[in-house]
Parts: sequence; C-alpha cells; structure tokens
Amino acid sequence: MVGFERETEMLMDQLVTGPRQLDVISIFGMPGLGKTTLAKRLYDHESISNRFDIRLWCCSSQSYDKRSLLFELLNHICKLDTSTKEKSDDELAEMLYKHLKGKRYLIVVDDVWSCEKKKAGC
Repeated sequence: MVGFERETEMLMDQLVTGPRQLDVISIFGMPGLGKTTLAKRLYDHESISNRFDIRLWCCSSQSYDKRSLLFELLNHICKLDTSTKEKSDDELAEMLYKHLKGKRYLIVVDDVWSCEKKKAGC
C-alpha cells in the first residue's frame, strides 16, 4: 500500500501508546482508497496484537443490522448455544459487555456506510 505511511504511523502510535480509556478512531474516505487494507495492516500488526487482550473484526454493510453484528462479535469470543438466538438485542449486548469488561480490546467495524444510521441503531 503506497501513500499512507504517515497515516499508518499516526494510527499505530494512537493505538499503541494512546489513552487507556475507550476511544473511537475513524478511517473514512471515498471507496477504493485502501481504508480496509490500512485497517487490516494495523489490526494484524504485532504491536497491536500484543497490546490488546481481544481483537474483533466484523463487517457492517449498507443494510446495517445490529443483531447480526452482535452475533458476529460474540461468535468470535465465546461459544454460542441455541438459546442465544432467543435473547434480545439488549441481552446480547450485555453478554458482549461481560466478555469485554476489564479487558483491553480493539473492535474493527468495516464497511460502515452511514454514521446517522449506526448511531440511531446502537
């Protein structure tokens, strides 16, 4: 990937030496710029994998579905049984919270199309 050296260095610094509290970092721009490639490069970097207890990658889409994202995230960190499908979105979010509580985690949500839609659904 060419042309994102400065951005990569800045994001790496923010992820590795940044604040310990919850933070959101957005990578945005026109389609085809290499945003996902940049995020994947950071996500897979040894310094990042050593810094975070849990790293999760999920894909949103143009048709955002909160429930699907919760299932996808939970599926990466715990074994889901058949009763999990009966849980409400709030119960799924609580399960995710309990697995992440007290841990340092990085969650990448790739392919987000609209900030307004995400905020309204979360």
